Amino acid sequence: MECNTIGANYRQAIPWLLWGIWKQRNVKVYAGNTWDKDILIAHALEESEQWYKANEEEEVHKSQGLVANGGGEKKWSRPPRDILKCNIHASWLNSNSRCGGAWIVRDNRGDVMFHARDAFVPTSNRIAAELRCLIWAMKSVLDLRVTCVEFWTENLSGF
Repeated sequence: MECNTIGANYRQAIPWLLWGIWKQRNVKVYAGNTWDKDILIAHALEESEQWYKANEEEEVHKSQGLVANGGGEKKWSRPPRDILKCNIHASWLNSNSRCGGAWIVRDNRGDVMFHARDAFVPTSNRIAAELRCLIWAMKSVLDLRVTCVEFWTENLSGF
């Protein structure tokens, strides 16, 4: 049964409203400041509207076979029908700090099948970090018994 006494936009904004109340509670407890409930509600409605609008746009892009980044570039393309696609990303700062990586496997509709992220010991350069991430992703996908998969990175073309 649907409640028609409260507008859909208000119902959709409930998570943002609760988060705003929590943040304002902390402001009151730790800083002693008071807050205006009307501003809190307006902010929650605005954030909710932006969230749902962004997700609607993403669904349109997904149905067209691509996921756009902030610049509107195509970042994901469909693999062939019976093949999964694994995108990997390595993060490296310098040879003294840790590096990390993440991978995500999607089917040809763009639906996520598996994903993971991890931190690695320090690596000498960006390419070494990328290769370490690729090897880790390949081992992980093999452990999941996925055998028909393409691997793609941002810096090294598709494998």
